[in-house]
Amino acid sequence: TTAGPVADDPFDSLLTIEDSLYTSSYDQGARDGARAGRIEGRVFGLEKGFEKFAALGRLHGRAVVWGSRIIPSPVPSSTPSITPTPSEIRVQREPQIQRHLVPLLPPLSLSAQNTRTARLRNNIVTLLHLTDPLTFSTLNTDDAVADYDDRFKRAGAKCKIVQQAIAHTS
Repeated sequence: TTAGPVADDPFDSLLTIEDSLYTSSYDQGARDGARAGRIEGRVFGLEKGFEKFAALGRLHGRAVVWGSRIIPSPVPSSTPSITPTPSEIRVQREPQIQRHLVPLLPPLSLSAQNTRTARLRNNIVTLLHLTDPLTFSTLNTDDAVADYDDRFKRAGAKCKIVQQAIAHTS
């Protein structure tokens, strides 16, 4: 006897229920996980970004305080007049502002002719330029992150140099 075409079995849906539930649950979990992952990733990124820029702010704060404690060297009148950039103006003003706000800090007693003093002054100015928050990009690109990491690493090294130089003069 030959059997004709088999009619749809009413129990087929019961036999495949496990596979269909597994597939639909997996798809829903993947969608929910992707959404939760984006939210968690954003929160994590904000936390790490804050930590990185807070560390940069500490270095910049130290540089501003050190800059305010150095007695400005006399500028020779034969120096040609060059228009400073806005960041240079800002760096020049910060020690003056800090000197006014924090009069209790004693100035570092350094002679202007001393080579060590000139080097210290240059290191502090370089540290101020390296840590100037207005010159950092907040974009999340590879170039911006690499620039931040490089400048932060160099600023940390300059900070150690300045700390050691100040310890030798005190």
